[in-house]
Amino acid sequence: MKRGIFAISIALIVVLAGIVVYYSMSNEKSSMRGITIIDMAGREVTVPKNVQRVICLGPSALRIVVYLNATDLVVGVEDAEKYWDITGRPYRLAHPELANLTSIARGGPDNPTPYAEEIVKLKPDVIIASFVSLDVVNNLQEQTGIPVVVLWPSSDDLNKFFEALRIAGKVLNRERRAEDLIKYINDIIQDIKSRVKGVSYRPSVYVGGLAYKGAHGFESTSGNYLPFVLLNANNVASSAGNGTFLVNKEQIFLWNPEYVFIDALNLNLVMNDIMKNPEFYNAIKAFSDNHVYLVWPNNFYGTNLEIVFINCYAIGKVLYPNRFSDVNIREKANEILERFVGRPLYNILAAKFGSLVEPLGVQR
Repeated sequence: MKRGIFAISIALIVVLAGIVVYYSMSNEKSSMRGITIIDMAGREVTVPKNVQRVICLGPSALRIVVYLNATDLVVGVEDAEKYWDITGRPYRLAHPELANLTSIARGGPDNPTPYAEEIVKLKPDVIIASFVSLDVVNNLQEQTGIPVVVLWPSSDDLNKFFEALRIAGKVLNRERRAEDLIKYINDIIQDIKSRVKGVSYRPSVYVGGLAYKGAHGFESTSGNYLPFVLLNANNVASSAGNGTFLVNKEQIFLWNPEYVFIDALNLNLVMNDIMKNPEFYNAIKAFSDNHVYLVWPNNFYGTNLEIVFINCYAIGKVLYPNRFSDVNIREKANEILERFVGRPLYNILAAKFGSLVEPLGVQR
């Protein structure tokens, strides 16, 4: 009888051990499948736990990866990232080695024309897509079998930008870096806002020559230009709506801003127009008072968030010199650039676009 009970006990132990091993192996297989995230298009995407190879599609996708210090994972880039002028994109300027990687798409918003065969050959673990249409995303994922994570890093809503950093950080195992950068951004914003708090007089301002899906002249502006928003500046175009848009010159004349800032990316278009129409520009207070300044391009294949903050400090020094007197723009710009893209690029950018803070001297 005792031997029978003993035999049954041994059998039960063996069965239970088998069950434990089975479930342990099942759980291990489940974990090997990766992690499931919800991307910014609301799609459920499963990606490997330890991503080693990534490619980027669309405006700002590669920029986000650079911000996360994850360029070592990038195995292919778009033609746009290889062949377009890199000076207006500090993330590429800081990493010239990326131009040596295999082309995986033409590039551009909505439909960057991915080269599916080349992508498959590179065997990426995941594709990061930004501002790419969902039809292109879903077709590419189905065609290649590679998970595609969609981001929408809008600079108009910094919470969306933070969400993009966090999702990409989770996918690329750069979560700590994402949080560190978000904290740095919030610290900058707090510093800027504290400097302009309680300002008694806010001169009227206008920004012209903004790039948006191409080059535009003085009439291209924004009602919620982010440096103006953060500085609580008196943007004359705010009454015309948000986003980047074109206004007619008569409206600018009526607004008659006291200070004008021109995006360096389209400065040549503005200067050509000034030479053709000096009477119009001389009738605007900012031009007659020599209060016309340069800002570096916030937007070039997506938003250069580091340039947004550099422009904030430069504009702050112009509008509220007493509040920003302790800021050395070269040192501050290099600090910000190093935190975002890993290199102090002020001298290169200034040589290309011009120095900040000094008047352009465009009176006619």
